[in-house]
Amino acid sequence: MARKNKAPEQHKATGESGSGRWMLTYLDMVTLLFGVFVILYAMSQVDTNKMKAVAESLRMGFQGGATIDEGSLSGGRTIIEDLFPEGVRARRVRARITGLFRQEMLQKLIKVTEDERGVVVSLIGMDNFRPGSSELTEETQQLLEKMSLLLAEVEYPVRIEGHTDDEVQDNNGAGISASDWELGAKRSVNVILFLETRDVDPRKMSAVSFGSTRPLDREGTPESHALNRRIDIIIVTGEKLKVK
Repeated sequence: MARKNKAPEQHKATGESGSGRWMLTYLDMVTLLFGVFVILYAMSQVDTNKMKAVAESLRMGFQGGATIDEGSLSGGRTIIEDLFPEGVRARRVRARITGLFRQEMLQKLIKVTEDERGVVVSLIGMDNFRPGSSELTEETQQLLEKMSLLLAEVEYPVRIEGHTDDEVQDNNGAGISASDWELGAKRSVNVILFLETRDVDPRKMSAVSFGSTRPLDREGTPESHALNRRIDIIIVTGEKLKVK
């Protein structure tokens, strides 16, 4: 009889113990969810003063008053530029370039894009460089002459990247075949030397060679080779110019 009386007691104890473990698991899950929501809330916090300034600028803009770009913060920065600095700077520089080279872009002499480095101006005309030569053609000099007006004013580092096709030939008629790395470097350096004569501060410029490793066209036609013999001018809007 004693054994029959103990069985229900053991079953009851086991049931109570299982119920307690379930509650502990539930409380752990609730605690974790609470922690996640606290983190998300902390990450979503913004500067309320800046947001109020943006809202006020929008209101005044629709009423014919000052616009967002005209509203400024300390140091001469605009409100939007302070909130989203890199994107705004890149778009402003790109807008100036497209306005300056609208006709050349329609003629497909220049291509303007944005990437993680900043604003990229590619001189993609058919007559940028002769095969195997680092000498700037007259067409390239005309484009650089116009580009120097903007580059002299920008307050960002400027990187000049030289590119070649994959058929590097006799360099300067000397019977010596230079590597595409050397040729790309000479092209970028010649661009810098030209821009320096147009009052672009050489301290803001740097030269890079990619040789034939980054072609725009892989068709292997004379037209594609001419397209790959190009210069990319990168205005690094994400970096501050360190010139003393």
